[in-house]
Amino acid sequence: MLKITIKYLILFLVLIIQFTYQDDVDEHSDLIKVISNFFIQRHIQTVTAATCWPTDVNEELLKTFSTIDKSLSFCLFTPQTYATWYRHGYIVDLSCDGTLNFLHKVSNDRLFNLQNDWLLFNQKSISNTSDTLTIASIVFETYLGKSYVLPDSGVFLFQKIGNNVWEIWSGFRASKLDTVRVFKTGLASKYNIEINDSTELRMNFRGATLKATTVIFNPSEFVGFNQTTTSGLDVYTYMHYPMIQILGYQLNFNYTMRITDDHGWSNGNGSFSGLIGNLQREESDFGAAGSLMRLDRMTAVDFTVGTVSLESNILFKQPMLSSITNIHIKPFKYEVWQITLLMLIGFVLILLFLNKFKVNRGPSITVLDIIGLVQGAICQQGYTIVLILNSIKIVVFVLFLTTFFLFNAYSASIVSLFQSTSSSINNVKDFLHEKSMTMSIQIASYAKPYFNETTNEILRKLYDMKIKPYDENNSFTDAQKGIERIRTEFHGFMVEKTSAYQIINKKWREEEKCGLYEIQLFKLPVLAIPVVKKSGHKDVFKQKLIQQHEVGIRKRLIQRWTPHKPTCDSVKINRKYVSVSIKDILPTIMLFGYGLLISLMVLMLELAYHFLMNYMNNKFKKADKATKIKFKGKLLYPQGDQKYDK
Repeated sequence: MLKITIKYLILFLVLIIQFTYQDDVDEHSDLIKVISNFFIQRHIQTVTAATCWPTDVNEELLKTFSTIDKSLSFCLFTPQTYATWYRHGYIVDLSCDGTLNFLHKVSNDRLFNLQNDWLLFNQKSISNTSDTLTIASIVFETYLGKSYVLPDSGVFLFQKIGNNVWEIWSGFRASKLDTVRVFKTGLASKYNIEINDSTELRMNFRGATLKATTVIFNPSEFVGFNQTTTSGLDVYTYMHYPMIQILGYQLNFNYTMRITDDHGWSNGNGSFSGLIGNLQREESDFGAAGSLMRLDRMTAVDFTVGTVSLESNILFKQPMLSSITNIHIKPFKYEVWQITLLMLIGFVLILLFLNKFKVNRGPSITVLDIIGLVQGAICQQGYTIVLILNSIKIVVFVLFLTTFFLFNAYSASIVSLFQSTSSSINNVKDFLHEKSMTMSIQIASYAKPYFNETTNEILRKLYDMKIKPYDENNSFTDAQKGIERIRTEFHGFMVEKTSAYQIINKKWREEEKCGLYEIQLFKLPVLAIPVVKKSGHKDVFKQKLIQQHEVGIRKRLIQRWTPHKPTCDSVKINRKYVSVSIKDILPTIMLFGYGLLISLMVLMLELAYHFLMNYMNNKFKKADKATKIKFKGKLLYPQGDQKYDK
């Protein structure tokens, strides 16, 4: 009897458990169906659930997700992060204990972002109201009132309004100081789900105030953003400021501006200085000036989108052609010089041949006379030799006429060569090997770091040879002084193109712009607007900045602040008289010096020959006198028979 009683008791308990299980599953089955449809529509493959449901309901949820080929994991209200490129979904039951702490940790980890969709539902009833907007506002304020839920976040609250029907509410704040804004975004049932993906509401900050930081390298000289021209390093700050103004107009927000004098570099302990450090400490919401997109900075801040390309090249003037080569042989090509030499030798041989048949009257013409005559024709000089034969006169006439045309061609070419620049420096290696050229660098915060970080041996040698050995005040200077050194010295200056072009176009003469050349030392990353790390403003700002680019606003601002590259206007140069410098005629002076030296050497040889001849004559005379003495006073002279008495 006891065994039968126990048997029926066990059967009764099993039936109770089964009915309870079925009730739980039936109660949550519609919600499970809605959740699965939601993630299908949002194209999310991996989901994490933080619920306090019974085990059988979790099993049913897992089974449902398996049938739709989605990954599901459960967490005990501990935030889980995934280093993935794809989007992830979270299910959070607000009625569970520990939800507030869980959402607070999620906010601190910046998991309310574009990559994650958060599905919240609340099974607790809120008394004294039936208005779903009020209920949604209370829920968001209670659980997300102090959370980092910015416009990039995707937080959805499912609020049940009837049998198997849920309203979908979403909320965000424009800034950390703004209140959470709640709006209805869809309707869901187990049969259908409708979500309004429009971002218009998230693109309207409704006049919220954000904090911005800009960079001015010389704050003491800053008088506002109303300037129209500037040649300093602040030109890119002025270029980005209108973009920020338009961005505020596009998103309907105001901003307060603070100024720093540095974009920000690593302090070696994970912290940064300047603008990047300001964003790292979340003292500002975004940067109002473009900063270089460097890998080390990406660990501290996020960048929106590239805006302007920063070009900092080494600018210099190519050396004059006359300073690196002998331009006196440049007017003619090698084969022309060969033909000219053969032609002159031919004239000499013809004149020698014709001279053999001259009539025996008049002065004789020697070989040296003929060579001197040809040399006079080359130098456009006359001759003093009396020519007898008409055939020789005709040859001399043709000789002078030929050299006249050659002289005209030579003169026209060499005048142009005197004012021509060379192309001897074409890369960093050529610049390094040009020992006579000095170098300096524009004062910029990125100059030293990029030289120190480079692995290019040529660039390291360039810095060690032309910058490091000299005084830092001379090696690092402002744009005005560096450009002036290019103008007056054989000097190279690493400078930002916007600064250099404006000064050159304003102060240099047209002829001084000729031969201006530039070489790129570093491929600098583009400038981009930085925001706080994992900021909810990143994607919204990015969309609007891209829109500025698409409609041409960015291009217009760049063209406004970027002067045109200086060009050498040959028409204007030809109207000016350019004097020939001592450097241009240096080969001629050297030729004069070599000729003078050779003439002195010949003079020394002639003097040596003269003294040698005198010495030999005196020696012969003494020898002759000694011979006469040996005859004991008797010597017959060739002039007659004479006696010499000692």
